[in-house]
Amino acid sequence: MRATARARAIERFYDNRLFEGVDAEIIERIAPKIGVLRKRPGEIIFREGEPGDSLYLVGEGCVKIAKAADGVDHEIHDYVDQGNFFGATALLAGEPHSTTATAVAPALIGALTENTFQEILELSPSRLHMNFLRAITARVRSANIHFMRETVRAERLRVAGAFANAMIHDLKNPVCIARCCSDLIANESADPHLRELSKMLTDTVNGILGTTLDLLDYSRGSVSLNKRPVSIWRLLDELNHQSLHLLPSKSRISDTGAGIAPELMPTLFEPFERRDDSRASGVGLAVAKAIVEAHGGKISVRSVPDKGTTVDIRLPKPNRE
Repeated sequence: MRATARARAIERFYDNRLFEGVDAEIIERIAPKIGVLRKRPGEIIFREGEPGDSLYLVGEGCVKIAKAADGVDHEIHDYVDQGNFFGATALLAGEPHSTTATAVAPALIGALTENTFQEILELSPSRLHMNFLRAITARVRSANIHFMRETVRAERLRVAGAFANAMIHDLKNPVCIARCCSDLIANESADPHLRELSKMLTDTVNGILGTTLDLLDYSRGSVSLNKRPVSIWRLLDELNHQSLHLLPSKSRISDTGAGIAPELMPTLFEPFERRDDSRASGVGLAVAKAIVEAHGGKISVRSVPDKGTTVDIRLPKPNRE
């Protein structure tokens, strides 16, 4: 029974890009030497710094390739889907892995040791060289696109930071004057309507300043937090959306509007990304994501065109000391 299950698992690797154009007899010859691994979502296949002594084939599922960015978070380099392979760079260079590979979905992984890989290379050198060249070309192209995107993003943030810094400098005096005038009106007037207008003015001025400070923090790569207990019911009520569905430690905000175009979803949380007909600045969701993550939470968006959008915000339970 186990032999049959292993045989079925091995068959999942026959169509891997590594074996493209390789004779079936050669694949069958090395098949007994392929190690079979099954990984659950979140399980590590190899860690950064571990010996790069194997090449890995993805028979099922998906694998995330990431590198530690600041000791906690990880910078995602690539996703390896079914039918592709990974771990070649470390194996060929004879060096430790420079990234960490993690299963994203339930994954079936085939492991080829250096000796097994060398055997395939001797049996079918031309096809293997071509397959590697194609794979490396695709990875280099992907890396170039990622590098250019990050370069443009960094330049945008630099410009935004300089702009926000200048705005704060220029806003200090007008904001101070507006606040003083608003407080003076509220203190000197007994008219409740005038007091309400005065409070609206103060809140608006504070909102403008707060938004500018958030943008400045975001452009610097950090978001400062001033945590204090708040009523979740009051907070959600102020969002004033059409429908709210509450779950423990999670907020779900949904609407039944036009939805978001599928082509915009991959860059939805990128700063300064916006539709051509939009008047928005393009930083709102980027700042929102930074604030949620600064609280140790996660934010995600699902949308169906012409049916609506759902935003999920998950926050850890507060540490009651």
